[in-house]
Amino acid sequence: MLTGDKVGTAKNIAAACSILPSGVDALEITEDACPALKELTTAELLQVHYAHCQLLVVPADASVAQASAAEVAYEKAVAATLESRFPVVQAVRESLEARAKIYRHAKAAASKGLSPRGESTGPAPSHALVLDEKAIELCGMMMPGLLAEVANGARSVVACRARKDQKAQLLRLIRKRVPGSVCLAIGDGANDVAMLKEAHVGVGIIGKEGAQAVNNSGAPVVRTRLGSRRISRSIERLVALPREKPWSMTTARILVHHVAMPNH
Repeated sequence: MLTGDKVGTAKNIAAACSILPSGVDALEITEDACPALKELTTAELLQVHYAHCQLLVVPADASVAQASAAEVAYEKAVAATLESRFPVVQAVRESLEARAKIYRHAKAAASKGLSPRGESTGPAPSHALVLDEKAIELCGMMMPGLLAEVANGARSVVACRARKDQKAQLLRLIRKRVPGSVCLAIGDGANDVAMLKEAHVGVGIIGKEGAQAVNNSGAPVVRTRLGSRRISRSIERLVALPREKPWSMTTARILVHHVAMPNH
């Protein structure tokens, strides 16, 4: 759930929609939960980035391994600088590492009991992750791989006060760091456009927010009270269908029309 709402509002909505059920163990990295994050300003993050961004420069003909090594060197340099100045940064990293360790252990345990089809028979994840704008900036810059691992292992992720570029950043993070992932984004406003373009399939909902989301999505859906269940079923079927990545906009529009209105 990627939203620009405040942390409290976003958590209440997520709880009402069972995205954050009452029994879930949520790791919250926000300024509300970690007030020390307020000391870390965006200007300081940018200053650290520009101080080490030369580490990301690689030759045009560099291999994937070389590019990855450059990213790792950059992340380590940024982490060393920030952790020496802000103790909360180390605390955030340790919290994510502890959660990632739990996921690795659970995944290893579940892999020992696979169904004949190779599907895990282990319990569904009981953990969730809650982030805000500052946490997305920090983790996406300093430890994107760890953030992707924890997000992928969680039952759900709620990103609060997320800017439009951060919504797209999180989609890009999962696409890059989680092999075999398929990202479907749903939005109804102009601040969702970047996210819809970054996803494998972008579903724009026509509503009171205007038409920008729909005009920049691959699959427009009309919001109606009577059609809410049909829309939900359509989206579920879109996720299950085989597809090339990325779809062309025309292909996606034809497909969503076929899935949402099979009798037409």
